[in-house]
Amino acid sequence: MSLLRKSFELHGIIQGLGIRPTVHRIAKRFCLGGSVQNLGNSVRLELEGSEGSIEAFLCTLLKEVPSATRIDLIKELRSEPVSEVVSDFKILESAPNSEYAVSFPPDLALCRDCLAEIFNPADRRYGYPFTSCTVCGPRYTVIEGMPYDRERTTLKFFPLCKDCQEEYRNPFSRRFHAESIACPKCGPKMRITDKSGKALNQEPLSTARQGISEGKILALRGIGGFLLSLDAFNSSAIKELRLRKQRPHKPLAVMMRDLSVVKRFCHVSAIGESLLQSAEAPIVILDLKEEARRELPVDLLAPDTETLGVMLPYSPLHQLLFHPLKGDPVQAFDVLVMTSGNKRSEPICIKNEEAFLRLQDIADLFLVHDREIVLRADDSLVSIQEEVPQIWRRARGYSPRGFKLKNTISVPSLGMGAELKNTAAIGFDGQIVMSPHIGDLETPEAVDDFEQVIKCFPEFLRREPERVLVDLHPDMHSS
Repeated sequence: MSLLRKSFELHGIIQGLGIRPTVHRIAKRFCLGGSVQNLGNSVRLELEGSEGSIEAFLCTLLKEVPSATRIDLIKELRSEPVSEVVSDFKILESAPNSEYAVSFPPDLALCRDCLAEIFNPADRRYGYPFTSCTVCGPRYTVIEGMPYDRERTTLKFFPLCKDCQEEYRNPFSRRFHAESIACPKCGPKMRITDKSGKALNQEPLSTARQGISEGKILALRGIGGFLLSLDAFNSSAIKELRLRKQRPHKPLAVMMRDLSVVKRFCHVSAIGESLLQSAEAPIVILDLKEEARRELPVDLLAPDTETLGVMLPYSPLHQLLFHPLKGDPVQAFDVLVMTSGNKRSEPICIKNEEAFLRLQDIADLFLVHDREIVLRADDSLVSIQEEVPQIWRRARGYSPRGFKLKNTISVPSLGMGAELKNTAAIGFDGQIVMSPHIGDLETPEAVDDFEQVIKCFPEFLRREPERVLVDLHPDMHSS
């Protein structure tokens, strides 16, 4: 049997999505030697073994890549005969001086395995709101630089304990090279405060759940920023939120406990189910059933409409807010209002101190943590028109994935976007990378957010814009 050494490069949406552990697992299955390495804008494979095993590896890889991964191209670089195969397959450190990525990874919704862990009393991550693995958890919102490795995220401030290190190094673990790995022993911590930011000496999650059950408005620090949450069945609380937030008519998004609750109140197609349960986990606009009008204060949640913006819990924190742990007397919630943590026309808050200052007149309680958020990400919003999904707000989960273009852009170009519903974008080579939704640029806070994005994107992607595209209107902040 002739043996070969073959080199490949993988191109596509592959950063921070578990591609290297997946490659390692499949290579071991087919008894291949070699290595996998992150090059920033691609992943390099070195495979040693029989031609049949290498071909089987490539076919299997395309079938078993993580759900959020997209391989656009497998480029063969070289092939040469070898007399013997190296005995091991290794994950190499990311190449420090390689080309940089054409996209960087979005945040991904909680996977089923991690969900099972946080509700298993025998698991060491029982009740832990920062549980994640290679296929779920924060990415974009914690990135400080590329390539995507732990030392270039805000998780670098949480050194791994012995147990987490073993998982990180174990090729057969779901957390093999999971950059956002954490546990109660070594990871981020939560705390609960009053509206002024003063810490309360109480268990954070149960206190937050008790507050919601009493009609209080909770500001919680999520993956991409703060959200305001309350019991969606409590008409008085909804009225108070609208008054405090100065949002008299605009619909409020809700989060429902699980798909069975969604089906109880809304008409859901197969496409709608798929979107709600996807790794992107957007808000999906759904038609209401009569039962929703009988049980929910629909006229307060979404005035003058026959629809409701609905999402499912997409983080461990959300799941733990809905479901009581042992000893918590508050029953599970079915529906919670889950709207952006901001004042009118401002971007969502991402820092604790910022939230205490800007939301103290809105929230009664703050559920905060010490895992810093670098870049904001609102919840994405999707409508289904004639069974075709239309993304009305491209943000968490969808951005900042890159798009392939039919034509090549001659020089790196930065698009500054409009004054209203702003989104920035950078294009280069045959790619364009869009920022998440930024919003209207009518407040200083919104302009600060916009300026941070247009500064970070070129830096992270190492593409200095040679052309800047703006609207000709002279009074637009983006111009």
